[in-house]
Amino acid sequence: MKSKEKIKELKDEREKLENDLLNKGFKANKLKNEIFIGNISNFIEGEKKERQRRVEKRMEKIEKEMKPFSFVIKDEEKQKEKMEFLKKREKSKEKFPQFKANNIKYTTRVNMNVENWEEKEKKKRNERITKKSKELLEKSKLPQRLEQHKKEKEEKQLKEEKKKKQKLKEEKSEIVNKKNNKLQIMKNYKKI
Repeated sequence: MKSKEKIKELKDEREKLENDLLNKGFKANKLKNEIFIGNISNFIEGEKKERQRRVEKRMEKIEKEMKPFSFVIKDEEKQKEKMEFLKKREKSKEKFPQFKANNIKYTTRVNMNVENWEEKEKKKRNERITKKSKELLEKSKLPQRLEQHKKEKEEKQLKEEKKKKQKLKEEKSEIVNKKNNKLQIMKNYKKI
């Protein structure tokens, strides 16, 4: 039991020492937020500058190694000439003459017959529409089955028309024959 008590006492002493050290120990002051923000912004700005410097170096290297295209040189020369011309014009302060329109013709000022014009436009439009629809109809094709049906129908109509014509011819020939027969009978009757 004594050993347990001794162990307990030692533990207590250690805890007291630890607590004393912790209570007496160094305590840091809180830092201001500005310090962290300033460091981050400085770091970001530094990175941007470094990136920009690297890009400029690469561009200089590329410009040294590559020959510029012929049209680039021409464009730059034209741009310089244009700028020089603009500077000269500004210095001389010459202004372009002010725009002045010609007089309007009398015929354009006279009131036109709007109704007449509208009718003409409607007629023209209708003519265009009918013309276009006819062209489209001529160019268009029916599906195979419908086209076949249409041909069959046309053939039937042709056959019927032929039959009708034939019947008419036969009827005419019968009528002519009857007349001829009557005429002959009449001639024969006169002879008698």
